[in-house]
Amino acid sequence: MGTLASEVAFLFLQSDTIKLQPKSPFTSTSGLKRPIQIDQALVSKDPKLKTSLKTAIKSKLFAFGGYQKVIGPSYMTDYLDQPVLSISEIKKEKEPVLKGSKVLILKSFVGSGKRSMETCQIVKDKGGEVAGMLALFSFGLDIANRKFTDNKIPFDALTNYPTLLRSAIKHQFINKEDLASLEAWISDPKSWSQHYIDTAIHNENYQ
Repeated sequence: MGTLASEVAFLFLQSDTIKLQPKSPFTSTSGLKRPIQIDQALVSKDPKLKTSLKTAIKSKLFAFGGYQKVIGPSYMTDYLDQPVLSISEIKKEKEPVLKGSKVLILKSFVGSGKRSMETCQIVKDKGGEVAGMLALFSFGLDIANRKFTDNKIPFDALTNYPTLLRSAIKHQFINKEDLASLEAWISDPKSWSQHYIDTAIHNENYQ
């Protein structure tokens, strides 16, 4: 990814939209420990981030060809020159309200791709054709990439996890030890979580 992706990654970190804390990890809803936290509420609040995202999104749109409608978070209306429809509202409709329309889906963040595929299915159920999906940030997981490839859905992201880590080390949000830990987490989140818990218990027992 190029300069714009690096800029977006840096602004995510600077605005605290994405926090990296491998030494003091967060706890997910599933109970797993993780060294990263994303605050989606901050995406639309930081002025510099908003300007950068608007430029980055517009630079990516041409790659998805002709689309008639856009579905995504309501705050993304600020970044486009057309309305952004809510997927939750589309889902409530009983009629095929997207019939005959090519639809571009905008997502804030993409992880395993499970929710992304669910959104694509809703579009299809309502008569639409998925023109592609554009995310602000992707973890770049193989499991997600395979889902997009297998379902022939064009996918792109403004920035991704490797770019985020490069920006974090460059701008001293993390050190080399943190970097190694963050790389280990993305390779095997469950094992990373268990290792952190085991280490914490061991250290506590020997205090």
